[in-house]
Amino acid sequence: RGIKSSLNIVAARAIMDYTTLDTAYEYLGKLGISYERVSKSGVGLALGTSGISSLEMAGAYACIANGGTYVEPVAFRYVLDSSGNNYLKCEEYQDTHEVFKKSTAYMLVSALTDAVKNGTGTRARIKGITVAGKTGTNQKAKGVFFAGMTGYYVSTLWVGHDDDKALRKGTVGGNGAAPLWQKYMSIILEGKEDKPILEGSAEDYGVVKASICALSCMKATGACSADEMHKPVTDYMPADSPFLKDSCDWHTTSGICEESGMLPSEYCPIVESGGVVNIPDNSPYAKWSAADLRTYIPNRIGSSAVCTLHTAEWAAQQEVIQAAADDANGAIAEANALIASSGDQMTASQLSRLRKLISAAESAIIAEEPDADKISRAAAKLRDATSEIRTAIQNAQPTPTPIPEPEPEPEPEPDDGGDNNV
Repeated sequence: RGIKSSLNIVAARAIMDYTTLDTAYEYLGKLGISYERVSKSGVGLALGTSGISSLEMAGAYACIANGGTYVEPVAFRYVLDSSGNNYLKCEEYQDTHEVFKKSTAYMLVSALTDAVKNGTGTRARIKGITVAGKTGTNQKAKGVFFAGMTGYYVSTLWVGHDDDKALRKGTVGGNGAAPLWQKYMSIILEGKEDKPILEGSAEDYGVVKASICALSCMKATGACSADEMHKPVTDYMPADSPFLKDSCDWHTTSGICEESGMLPSEYCPIVESGGVVNIPDNSPYAKWSAADLRTYIPNRIGSSAVCTLHTAEWAAQQEVIQAAADDANGAIAEANALIASSGDQMTASQLSRLRKLISAAESAIIAEEPDADKISRAAAKLRDATSEIRTAIQNAQPTPTPIPEPEPEPEPEPDDGGDNNV
């Protein structure tokens, strides 16, 4: 990805942490670069601030396209005498020697092909022709560069001003040099069939595809796959790579906070099984600052950087939020009970108001980042409205008309015992 996306930090880290300045400097000499123009520094070697000519760069990239064998560029192929006999052959005057292993050349061609397919060099693509290459941009856009290779030729191009004047703002290798390279190479290759840059299969070059731990670069294990932040990478590797001899022993499986991906604190609500990392003392990562380790490898064993989301303050805040939510749920239940018992006695406005306030309280409770104050305010508004509407319903009920008591029947007169017969 560092080559494909032209990430300078990857080149710098590779040289400073793995290759070393001495080794990088030595390889430039093997690639035909004059030591007189090379700055033996991190900036000079990693970022390309040394004064390397386009011809030297073409020879270096041709070494990759030749499977790791450097062939010194010369200005002629042969010289014939007056009789047509070969008087001089360029091969007799060319320095030829191996610089890279075949497996290294194969992997570089693969990465450079990706850079043209869908990286910074897409504008160098030629229809029907396999192209690999790399863009470059000088500091402050004072020059842009593209080195490209096909199965037939390698060509490099630099665009800039002789007086070191900056190019137009926004000019980079991908839009300043790659399109021009594509233009003249399309003419040179017109009518030619596609041809692989390196003939043969990956196995022919001693390369295999392997799943590699993104941190240790050793064979990936299940614990590596469980590390959500550093998933294993499947790519080409030399079959004899020492990294493929052993499985990753940096990763183990342990508890991880589901939300932060860090080592869990006592307050983490959900702890799942995940990959944690033990950084060896001799690893380049051991030189990183504590801040960088917390940022990029938060699941490091032995790190004091346990989950920074779920702290004691967070737990106390959750208790306050939960209390507010419980109170709001009580207010919601009270309002729903009133609707169930007296909804038919409410006006449309009262019913709509109550339902909106219920919805607002529910939304406050289930918000992505719930706020206790907002929940409490929503609950208070709902409770006030419920009380107000209940009172209004009660006041609107008519006073029942009293039913008059029946008048008592008159008592019969007492019998005096007289003879009432006629």
